[in-house]
Amino acid sequence: MHRIKQSDYFFPIIICGICVWRIFTPQLPANEGLGWDGFGYYQMAVDGFHSPTLNTLMAFRLFPSLLIHAILGMAGIAFTPAHVILAFKIMNTMLIGLSAMMVRGIFNNYKMDFISQLTGFALIFLNYGVLNFTYYYPVMTDTPAFALSVAIFYFFLLGESLNIFLAGLIGAFTWPILFPMAAALI
Repeated sequence: MHRIKQSDYFFPIIICGICVWRIFTPQLPANEGLGWDGFGYYQMAVDGFHSPTLNTLMAFRLFPSLLIHAILGMAGIAFTPAHVILAFKIMNTMLIGLSAMMVRGIFNNYKMDFISQLTGFALIFLNYGVLNFTYYYPVMTDTPAFALSVAIFYFFLLGESLNIFLAGLIGAFTWPILFPMAAALI
């Protein structure tokens, strides 16, 4: 058991398992599951740069929707609300799993013991914002912003300025405050 707990994949696998289960739980019923803000992100995922909802506010939050637009378009999947919602849920699951891997790396960098890491994972991931809101209202930019903020700090600890810049640049079009945060860490 000690060897399993020491694995870099122990906590991330648990977090990913919970996230996969959450994909199949019900989401917000408004606008066919898209919600209110999510409807704008959905239209950007459908129409890309030609979306009628693309304005100055949405221009700084377009990266996740454009990513979904590109993936569904290349795969030839119809841009129905159900498909876009599922795509966002899968993207959110992958981003939370990747975030868990980076958080494990951050904790290992600080040489935290198992109980401290368990407490940290519980506080960071087992909460309303990450495991409930993400899947109840999936078509949003909150989870990509969360993952990018974790990535910026992770790359800062590794001393990888180029990756900090790239994560900040993507962050500028996901959650705008991420770019100045990244610039400050460079």
